[in-house]
Amino acid sequence: MNDSTKIDEAAIAETDPRIAGAMQPCSDRTSMVLWAIGAGLAIGLIVRALRPQPTRTERVSQLLADLEDRLRDATRPTLRRASAYASDGAEVLRDRLHTGEARIGRIFHDATRGVRKLFS
Repeated sequence: MNDSTKIDEAAIAETDPRIAGAMQPCSDRTSMVLWAIGAGLAIGLIVRALRPQPTRTERVSQLLADLEDRLRDATRPTLRRASAYASDGAEVLRDRLHTGEARIGRIFHDATRGVRKLFS
C-alpha cells in the first residue's frame, strides 16, 4: 500500500472506528473468493489435462451419433409432412372403401328387392 491509502484509512478510523473495522474483512473476503475461483479453475484444468483422450473408435462413434442427430433434426419437418400426407391418403382410401361398400350394399339390396318382386 502507498502512503495515501494509509492516510485515508487512518482518517476513516478517526471518524468512525466501526467503518475501519468493516473495511478490512471485506478486502479479505474478496481476496479469498478470488483465490477460491483461481484454485477451482486450476483444479478443473488439471483434471481435464489428466483425463484420458478418447480412442479413435470412440471419436468415430461420437461423430456418427452427432451426424445422426443432425440428420434427424434436419429431416423432421419433411417426415412430418410425409406422415400427414400418408394419413390423409389412408383417410381418403377408407372413405372411398366405405362409399364403395355402401354402393355395393345398395346394389345388393336393390337386387334382392327385385328378386322378391319377381317371386311375389
